[in-house]
Amino acid sequence: MDKILYIDAFSGISGDMFLGALIAAGLDVAVVQAEIDRLDIGAKLSVGRVKRNGIDAVTVSVVTEPKEETEREYGAIRKLIESRMSPGYARDMALKIFALLAQAEGRVHGRKADHVHFHEVGAADSIVDIIGAALGLAALGSVQVVCSPLPLGRGFVTTRHGILPLPAPATVELLADVPVVDAGIEEELVTPTGAAIVKAAATSFSAIPPMVIERSGYGAGDRELSDRPNLLRLIIGRPPSSAIFGDEVEVITTHIDDMNPQLYDYVMERLFSLGALDVVLTPVMMKKGRPGISLVVIAPVSECGTIISAMLAETTSIGLRVHRERRVKLKRRVETIQTPLGAVRVKFTFDESDKPAGAYPEYEDVREAAARHHVSIDRAYRLISGAINESSEKRAGR
Repeated sequence: MDKILYIDAFSGISGDMFLGALIAAGLDVAVVQAEIDRLDIGAKLSVGRVKRNGIDAVTVSVVTEPKEETEREYGAIRKLIESRMSPGYARDMALKIFALLAQAEGRVHGRKADHVHFHEVGAADSIVDIIGAALGLAALGSVQVVCSPLPLGRGFVTTRHGILPLPAPATVELLADVPVVDAGIEEELVTPTGAAIVKAAATSFSAIPPMVIERSGYGAGDRELSDRPNLLRLIIGRPPSSAIFGDEVEVITTHIDDMNPQLYDYVMERLFSLGALDVVLTPVMMKKGRPGISLVVIAPVSECGTIISAMLAETTSIGLRVHRERRVKLKRRVETIQTPLGAVRVKFTFDESDKPAGAYPEYEDVREAAARHHVSIDRAYRLISGAINESSEKRAGR
């Protein structure tokens, strides 16, 4: 990853606070408004400045035309985004955030996600906050998103469903597998929209990771808090010059001795599709001399719950072992280079002095190139490796 985004949620997070902090950190308001205009929902983004405990921060609100409806079903919002937003990362992220939000609300209220209404803050507010969040994340490019543990308030809130406990039930649904702490105050600090943004974007949760800070931004909530400034801070930077950095992952393990081995290929594909970082199958000898398989999955912290559910559903295992590990990695960058077999993606790694340490062509590109040019995959590897070496020598000025 070229960038690190640290979400410092010392006072919680909401959709408008996240968008405000992105704008404070450099997101172009005109870009957000242009995308909102494409959706034609009669909404305008209003941006202001406020001080919280002497800290300058951005506030955002949504101004709607009088005819604008205050409710929209998720199914209609999804179709609106799919048909009118430009294809790419921002649209995909916006759809992911809305899907998580609708699924959580649906589970809480016992209805299908497509028929969930966004009415507590108005559909236009939700759309603008989420579209803006997605555009801001896209503008950062290749970014690793790390979030602090989230502080949760206590008490109750009045909604159209009546009086509900804090944190809101949908927020609790969304924060499965996310580290949280008790904030000790009777306020709503993490909203469902804020929780959905974090769940969709963050790959790990921890104190601030090693990074070289480049800029920051503060987004303000709409209330004053008694014990802290009601702000969300985003810190944007890059990995330190050392090429070795790390994050945290969940390692999930089970041993299976009663499953049709023909099904393991499907299980592996399914787990990768859900975000698994690696899936390893190893033959083992189990009790009573029975041959079995050790299934080990390395998963992002944010996707652990989903992957655990899939492992229990798709295998005959009735129990798993889960523990968290710190992962140390070389810095890497993926580039596309021209070879005798066409364009191929190559992963370059770098040592601690930031010098090239290795270059590895993506297997899928090599396989496709071999098939397209009717050569063996071994020959394809050799031709592509030669082009990589030539490219590396040119970069080194030899």
